[in-house]
Amino acid sequence: MAQSFDFKSTLKVDGLGFIDVWLLRSDVAKVEALTVSNNTEACIIEGDPEGTLPTPEHVRQDIIDEEACTKEILEAYEKYQKVYRSFNEAWLPVMYGAIRRRDLVAEVIMRQCDATSAFDRTKIESTCDSDTEKKAIAMSRLKEIGFAPAYQNPKAPGKKVYGTRAFTFHRSNEAAWKTDSFAYLRLNRTPMTPGYLTWGSELYYGGSRDFYTGLDNFDFPWNGAFIEKENEEIEHYLKEDARWAVFLIHRIGYHEWVPERMKSTTHLLDPSWEGDWELKKYANNWSLPMEPAKGSATIKRDGEFMKISIDAEITRHPLKNVVNCRLRYSGGLTYLPELSPEGQSSRRTMLGYFYKAGASRMPRSAFRKAGVFVKDGENKQAVEPFGPNNRYKQVLMQCLNAESDKSGRMRFLLLANDVLVEFGGLGDQLAVRH
Repeated sequence: MAQSFDFKSTLKVDGLGFIDVWLLRSDVAKVEALTVSNNTEACIIEGDPEGTLPTPEHVRQDIIDEEACTKEILEAYEKYQKVYRSFNEAWLPVMYGAIRRRDLVAEVIMRQCDATSAFDRTKIESTCDSDTEKKAIAMSRLKEIGFAPAYQNPKAPGKKVYGTRAFTFHRSNEAAWKTDSFAYLRLNRTPMTPGYLTWGSELYYGGSRDFYTGLDNFDFPWNGAFIEKENEEIEHYLKEDARWAVFLIHRIGYHEWVPERMKSTTHLLDPSWEGDWELKKYANNWSLPMEPAKGSATIKRDGEFMKISIDAEITRHPLKNVVNCRLRYSGGLTYLPELSPEGQSSRRTMLGYFYKAGASRMPRSAFRKAGVFVKDGENKQAVEPFGPNNRYKQVLMQCLNAESDKSGRMRFLLLANDVLVEFGGLGDQLAVRH
């Protein structure tokens, strides 16, 4: 049975005839969630590459399977088309009526195809128009409207974001991280992390074990003048029309982004993290032997959040004591290490690439030399709690003495059965505690 939505029953405009962008975003999400293609080529079963002739029974079965696959795709496409038509029947008259009343937000959404694929734009010049002249008219009109995120190249070299808000955000031209989807001015967005292990203000390129050397746009301390300029630009648009906020995204920590009026869920930690932990071992660098240490950590729930307080005898940087430090999943996992009889290879550790001779490949950051080593297994004691065939969720510590906008410190937790492992980096250190 086709999924149906009543797109016609709700009030879509205000007293001026301008669209309700939040209702539109909600309806767009329903349509886009059902988007499918009618491409049935994937259903074609190719023959044996070695040229073996199939039996008549195999031929008959292949025909049955192809027909079933084709039917399934076409039925799903028809369901999507019904919802698509219903959405456009309800919203297109509203959008064109609003544009006639000088609703610039509505016009940007219709002309800039990145905003959503849910609209039929055959009756308006748009950025996805196959006619180059019509496409040029759309771009010219977007520039005339003056909402720069709608016509600027989001992947322009050198474009940086320093503050905690943005309309679009893009780290590189590699399209390596999930958050690169925020490069485009879309209505329907969801909270998102990069999807890979984070390293303080840096990221691992595409989830590889090497640092990506182009990520210097988050050097610390963050430039206050640039942040102020960004905020001024954002506030300028919001004062012109508060509905531009439908495109806003907000940064949490170093790397997570959350759309306006949406909530992150990275703070919803598994109960296994909660409890009282006794400090047993410490090393100022994870490639050095660990020494006995004294102290304790308490992780307790505070509403939806979990917070950690640490009271240890050794309090030097980067592992300073903290009180009620908020915890969040980074969205990344440790890597599967490359093993030799001695232990983890420095070229492929569970945290990434730490071969000393290749340290120059790391970015211009405070962590260029942190934790590097040459001999396999030099980090053996630090990684002893971890199974070599398992990957572990990274939990970030976000507070003043951990990761915050006021320092370039890296600090995170990993949980290996009944051992809580803490890593911290600042300057030339990669300290570890069990």
